Amino acid sequence: TEPVGPSRPTRRLVRRGDWIFWPPRTDDLHFGVHVLREGELAYVFASRRRSLQVTAQLARVEVGRLSQPGAYRYLASTEPRWTRRQSESCDLGPCGSQFSVSFNGHLRRYLMTYVDILDGGLYLRAADAPWGPYSDPYRVAQMPRQKEAYLGFEHASFAGEDGRRILISYCEPRFSQSSLVAVRLA
Repeated sequence: TEPVGPSRPTRRLVRRGDWIFWPPRTDDLHFGVHVLREGELAYVFASRRRSLQVTAQLARVEVGRLSQPGAYRYLASTEPRWTRRQSESCDLGPCGSQFSVSFNGHLRRYLMTYVDILDGGLYLRAADAPWGPYSDPYRVAQMPRQKEAYLGFEHASFAGEDGRRILISYCEPRFSQSSLVAVRLA
């Protein structure tokens, strides 16, 4: 068979000449850890670390305007209320430095999944909308690991039983070991 390649050239988004589209200011801020498409809107999630606490943030933009920083609106409250200023954005509560969000058919809710680097636990949070409000974190498993576990992502396209069974990948330090776990929800 023929190898499959991109249908057109790819390019990195650049803002003011810098490939870091959302440069961190005073906090350890990482926008773009996960992108969820809902129709013609893209919900762009971020993680922000302050000391040992990591929280999630959210922006949205029309899919056709992803490369236009001025088109983004940041979640200011879970009512929802959106603002043009990232500095006025609210947080969605605890998360990992990397996490994923998907609509889970079994729960009929949005599911945030992450692995906590400090305790190696797999956590789930649920919400009725991508902007929350999200439930408190629920620890569903201890990830098998030698030292640390992080970079936990759900692979929603591999969910089984309409989302009752989910598949999570995660890493150990310096990508020395990548692993997959399957979780069956109640």
